[in-house]
Amino acid sequence: MAKKKAPAPGATSTGAAEWMTPPRAAREMGVSVDTLRRMRERGVGPAYYRLPGGAGERVRYKAGEVRAYVESFRVETAPA
Repeated sequence: MAKKKAPAPGATSTGAAEWMTPPRAAREMGVSVDTLRRMRERGVGPAYYRLPGGAGERVRYKAGEVRAYVESFRVETAPA
């Protein structure tokens, strides 16, 4: 039986979705956590989820959605 891969730091796995914390999503995108927060406030960037939790709400991102957002900025170049 194959071993189940442990989630990366800042990510959790629930079913088929891999969830990322804001610091992990920011690293994946190559931006600061503050930039990612400002993106949320302006309504731009990858989709996110506000989950209830204890002393406040927790923001989480689905890893696939973060990667798809980054991939949407891909620019194809013609070979030289």
